[in-house]
Amino acid sequence: MPEYWIVEHPQAGCVTVLAMVEGAYTEMVFNRGDTVTSPTFPQWQLTVEEMLRS
Repeated sequence: MPEYWIVEHPQAGCVTVLAMVEGAYTEMVFNRGDTVTSPTFPQWQLTVEEMLRS
């Protein structure tokens, strides 16, 4: 799996994106106020708040 996301409970306000890089996952943590970006789909961007409202 090249990439997966973990969306925490809305009260936690955190989104973690794990992307496969050279055979190992790298972790990017986004908190409230951040814009979440995807290494696989860089043109697709949402804020943490937008994701937690969904």
